[in-house]
Amino acid sequence: MTIKFHSEAIKEFFEAAEYYEEQVVGLGDDFVDEVEKVLDVITQQPASETKITNTERRFLVSRFRYVFKK
Repeated sequence: MTIKFHSEAIKEFFEAAEYYEEQVVGLGDDFVDEVEKVLDVITQQPASETKITNTERRFLVSRFRYVFKK
């Protein structure tokens, strides 16, 4: 499975990582690591997590207030 991102989502991701890093050194890297874990789950098990609609599922990022919809 290939995951594609809207350009605004990419921008938001990098801004969030920068924000977290400014709050606590290393937290931005932790955020990136957690997002990568979610993306791995989406790639390997796209039917897992909470079903929102017939075509969408919600994937939560641990420790951070971010959600991915597939």
